[in-house]
Amino acid sequence: MKLVSFTTKKKDRLGLFVDGKIYNLQECAAGLGLELPNRMRRFLRGGDEYMNQARQVEQAIKEGKITSFVDDPNVRLLA
Repeated sequence: MKLVSFTTKKKDRLGLFVDGKIYNLQECAAGLGLELPNRMRRFLRGGDEYMNQARQVEQAIKEGKITSFVDDPNVRLLA
């Protein structure tokens, strides 16, 4: 799993990088009924609970259950 921080519309967000695309982790998690923060620091504080939820999101992406990725020409990877 590749976690990334990215900026779009001057807002920092937390995402997953899967198959060359960035997925907004918070938005994708919400689609599965999960609650995850939108910032890396808060996510890391959540420990194993948040990591397990992020893995669920990643699995849903790989299974094609989530198809909405960040499609913004101004997106910028931060880390």
